[in-house]
Amino acid sequence: MKKLLACLLVPLTALALGACKPASTSPDSKPAELNWQQPKLTSNVWKISKEGQPDSYLLGTIHMGQTNQTLSSDALKLLQSTDQLTTEVDALPDSSPETKKMYQKYFKEVMSTEPLSRKLGKTDFRLLQEIYSQNEESRPIAKIADKLHPWAALVFAGSAFPQGYSAETGADMLLTNAAVDINKPRGSLESLDDVTAIFKAQPEETMINFLKASIKTNKEETEDIKKLHQAYSDGRFEELIPLLEETEQRTLKRVDAKYAKAMSDWLKNDLLIRRNQAWLPKIRKQSAKQSTLFAVGIAHLPSEKGLIELLRQEGYRVTPEPKVLIWQ
Repeated sequence: MKKLLACLLVPLTALALGACKPASTSPDSKPAELNWQQPKLTSNVWKISKEGQPDSYLLGTIHMGQTNQTLSSDALKLLQSTDQLTTEVDALPDSSPETKKMYQKYFKEVMSTEPLSRKLGKTDFRLLQEIYSQNEESRPIAKIADKLHPWAALVFAGSAFPQGYSAETGADMLLTNAAVDINKPRGSLESLDDVTAIFKAQPEETMINFLKASIKTNKEETEDIKKLHQAYSDGRFEELIPLLEETEQRTLKRVDAKYAKAMSDWLKNDLLIRRNQAWLPKIRKQSAKQSTLFAVGIAHLPSEKGLIELLRQEGYRVTPEPKVLIWQ
């Protein structure tokens, strides 16, 4: 699960500790069948062009890196070539009263009056605590885990990367910090409420089953995360989607058969397709005003429902640029 979220969803653990809602998916709805080779991910950088407006860029990212990695000069040059950086959510929220109020509301929403250990069972709950404890960034969550709603526990589990990997060195976070350093304007495509709504919309029983499956596959996913990171780091972007599909199929086998179809639909429709569609108006608006670097999880780029094809359908010319390796 966490490998999928690393390419689909900005980790929320660091956001939560540092500072249009999707519709609920019916278990009986038909999962989206996507052609991940349309187009092939020959690059992580795609130029967005339209007559009468400046060129902008889509940058496919992963939301974690190794703890010692820094932004490459080529990635910095790409950022400097544009007028604004836009990420999925604001990776460095300000400290205004409004922002503090938003995070206070968030922490109230993630807390449950019924112990999570009772819902998961003692064995799975202990394993979940171990998952949180394996990384310094997610370790504080282990202390409050028993008070979390299942959906919130799943969100935080997706941010609990293996030891030696960090959300702080993910492509979006490094670019955000670089944008701050050079006084580059920043924007976002969705809010914290938008992201959490994707998880909250699912029935609790469904989220518990998803969480249990994620716990059961954690050991395999630890190795998968390393493979995913290495492929992205090397610029072998065409290998990423097969790796993600492999993880999805393995996780689905661990889900109760009653929920497997709902999980597959949720991963593709709620975490991917609906978010892409919700982002389009903001991408149109921001790119019309200034040259913008849109840094989003790389799984949002390919398929007929991905951002590349959706923008092409709206009259934009979207073409691959030379690869940009994010880290030094």
